[in-house]
Amino acid sequence: MEALPEAISSGRMPATPLSLTSLTQGKAFPEPESDSDSEPDEPISDSYLDHSQVDPRIQILDDQIQFPSSNPWGIPDLDPTFLANPDMAPQLTYSRVSESVTERSYYCFSSRPYDLRDELGVKGGTLGFFTEDWRFEKAFSNIPAFNAEWIDGFDWTCLVQPDYSTYSDYPFPLRLFNLYKSRWVARYWQSLGNYVIPCLQSVFMPSLQDTISHIDPEMNQEDLDEVDNSIFDIGLLTLPNPCPVVAVQCRTIKHHGGSFKEFAKWLSHRIEYLNPQVVVIYGGADHQSKFLGFLPQETSDLKYVLLPSYTQERRGWMKRQEKLRKKAQGIK
Repeated sequence: MEALPEAISSGRMPATPLSLTSLTQGKAFPEPESDSDSEPDEPISDSYLDHSQVDPRIQILDDQIQFPSSNPWGIPDLDPTFLANPDMAPQLTYSRVSESVTERSYYCFSSRPYDLRDELGVKGGTLGFFTEDWRFEKAFSNIPAFNAEWIDGFDWTCLVQPDYSTYSDYPFPLRLFNLYKSRWVARYWQSLGNYVIPCLQSVFMPSLQDTISHIDPEMNQEDLDEVDNSIFDIGLLTLPNPCPVVAVQCRTIKHHGGSFKEFAKWLSHRIEYLNPQVVVIYGGADHQSKFLGFLPQETSDLKYVLLPSYTQERRGWMKRQEKLRKKAQGIK
C-alpha cells in the first residue's frame, strides 16, 4: 500500500486504487486516458533532489500563505509589474529538434526533456502547461520539488500560468479551487521574480435565480422572474485589466460545446474586455481556419500568435524525416 500515494501523484495510475496483486507482482500501471498534447513520459521523481539547495523562500511555504486579493472569492491578484510584455511572447513551438530551440520558443511541459537548451547554450523561452493536470499537479502540491526541477536555473523568459482544468461539467467548488490553484502558483512565481502570461479560464458563477430557486423552491415564478439572472465569469473578472499578453489553448474546446465558432465568440469577448496586445493561442496553427475569421482583426494594437501544438509539430517533423529517408533510399 505504500506504493499507492506515489503512483497516484506521479500519474502512473488513476486515483481509483488497484488490487494489491497489481502492486506486488510488478504489473505496469495503466496510463490515464488523455485527449491532450503529450507523449508518454517517465513519471516525475523528486527523490534525488537536494532540498537544502532549494530557495529558502520556498522551503518555508505552507498551505496557509495567502497572496493579496481584491475580489470576494480570494483569488490571488497577479502582480502587474511581473506580467509578460509583448516582446516576451513565444513565436514557435519546441519539438525536441535543434531548430526549435530559441529564446522565443514555447516549451509544452509534456514535451520535456529540454536537454537541447543546454547543449546549444540557449537561454530563455516560455514554459507552458496546456497538458494533463496530473503532469504539473506538483506545481501546487509540492512546490519545492517542482520549482527545483523545472523552474529554478532554467532562466525562462516567462511562464504561462498553470491551466488547472475548469471544465463546465466539473462541480462549481472544484472549478473555483482549480482557478485558485492556477492563480496562486502564478502569483508565487511572480514573487520569485518570474514574468507570467495569464491564461484564460472560465468559472461562471451560478445565477441568482438558480440559487434562490434552490433555497426557496416554492417561490412563485413571477417573483423569480424579477430576480437578476445574469451570470459572470470569475476567471475573467479576477484578471488584471488591461492585460498585455494572454494565452489560451484550442486543442480541446469542450467548454464551447465542441464549436470553434463558439470558442471564437468566447475569446472575442475576453479580448474586448482585457485589451491584450498579444493573444497566444496554443494549437491555433492547427485549427486557425475554423475560428480565426470570427475573431477581431489584427491591428497595430492586437496581434495573434498561433502556435502549433507540440504533438502536431513533432509529428510533422517525423513525417518530413521519413520522406527524406525514403528519398535517400530511392523509395517513392
